[in-house]
Amino acid sequence: MDEVTLKSMTGELIKEKMEMSYERIRQLYELKNIEIEKMEDKIAKMSEKMGDLKADRQQLEDELNGLYESYVLYCKETGLKPSFEN
Repeated sequence: MDEVTLKSMTGELIKEKMEMSYERIRQLYELKNIEIEKMEDKIAKMSEKMGDLKADRQQLEDELNGLYESYVLYCKETGLKPSFEN
């Protein structure tokens, strides 16, 4: 085997190793990217759901506060003592 053939074979081996490494890393990258996209979708859905829940909570809080204020005013006007304090 002469030096040119040896260099050619060595070059081919290195090329193949680099191609295999590239494919392995590319596959890992794609898997991680898919995981990230799935998680981003879940986060978006959860954020939307949280927004809806917070709006519902705010509405309930407003209703609760309004009812409590009416209750306290009613008790004052009638001379009754409120059973609970806010």
